[in-house]
Amino acid sequence: MAIFQIDQQSRVPLYEQLKRQVLNLAALGLLEENEQMPSVRQLASDLGINPNTVQKAYRELERDGLIYTLPGRGSFLAATDAHVDAIKEGLIERLGEIIEMALRSGFSQKLIEDLFAKAMAQKLLEHMSEGPEGGQRPASQSLSKSQHEESEA
Repeated sequence: MAIFQIDQQSRVPLYEQLKRQVLNLAALGLLEENEQMPSVRQLASDLGINPNTVQKAYRELERDGLIYTLPGRGSFLAATDAHVDAIKEGLIERLGEIIEMALRSGFSQKLIEDLFAKAMAQKLLEHMSEGPEGGQRPASQSLSKSQHEESEA
């Protein structure tokens, strides 16, 4: 099971930190489809936070279709197709935060676009150099052509 961490000093609410971590761990393949999530009590105890905080994160993740709950059995990561949209939303949110920081720093749209293109090129090269065993997602987990076109719209 993946290890969750929270930053008590962050301005991001604890439940939101948990949601983002589940999203990121799923996107990275560190949580697998239908893998059981830690129980609310266990995760709250491990992190030293209120169980209501974990419950709120799980409730929102379930609402967003990223996890599902089976009464008496616990919560589980939903199938890949069910969380692609949630992953895209999470990426848009994170990119938005970075763009906001750049704008506050006085960067122009052109400079932000250039920096994004440079970072994208660098990450694509790193990704390609990893090869099939170096962490590339299986084709079944890749965005379909229609999903890719949707994300560009």
